[in-house]
Amino acid sequence: KVEPEDKKEGFLQKLLKTIGEERKRGGRGSVDTENGFELVNTNQFWPDVFSQYYLNGGISPDDSRDDMLFYIRKNPELKNRHGLIQPLVEVYRRDSKRLPALDEPTIDWEETVYLNIILHQFEYTVTCGLCTRTGEQNLQILKKFSQRVYPSPSKR
Repeated sequence: KVEPEDKKEGFLQKLLKTIGEERKRGGRGSVDTENGFELVNTNQFWPDVFSQYYLNGGISPDDSRDDMLFYIRKNPELKNRHGLIQPLVEVYRRDSKRLPALDEPTIDWEETVYLNIILHQFEYTVTCGLCTRTGEQNLQILKKFSQRVYPSPSKR
């Protein structure tokens, strides 16, 4: 049985293909050299892509994906000491009641999509070990446990 090409493609491949098609249509912003960032077109493409692939649980069959969503906010009133707009990274859980609206003008939706593509590719593992000191510079591992974890907004 031959599956349609669409079924064979994975989550990331579909997302990158969608972005590539938008690039071919010329959906690129212009560069603001004065403030040092790219002005993003105000079309709905990027918020729609973010919604389809991340907000609505994505089209990935992998339920183990992280539920953290990362947003890039560019508020023109927040500038660094060089006078450049200082982008902020905001982190929310997918089911948060405080998620920015898809028409939020201070969210850079294109960069938000790219940041989520990158951060959702990592697999995070925490390892805890019980050790005993066998010498001044040596430890012997008595027992260890590793578990996959997800990124957290906590800075503890």
